[in-house]
Amino acid sequence: MNDPTPPSKPKNKLAIAFERARDAHLAGKLDEAISHYRDVLRLAPDHGGALNNLGVALKVQNRFAPAIACYRRALATKPERACRRHERGGRPARDGARLTAPGNGS
Repeated sequence: MNDPTPPSKPKNKLAIAFERARDAHLAGKLDEAISHYRDVLRLAPDHGGALNNLGVALKVQNRFAPAIACYRRALATKPERACRRHERGGRPARDGARLTAPGNGS
């Protein structure tokens, strides 16, 4: 018998690193998230999602200069995304969750 469902593709290192970063970020483990976002950027230096989310994590830690640098790099990689983010109200996550530290309303 043949299974009609195609086998799922194994996740690559980049996808795994980004997933770990997002999971840590959503759990409020900002230092861990920052480390994983940097792992993503070692694999893909222009990864807009990692750049933006790293900026968010750094901003929450009041590390504004490096956060701004990340935002600028993210914007330079995909300037068209800035308009779409603004239209969504700045929500970075598809499920509507905001990537901020727990208890931090920013």
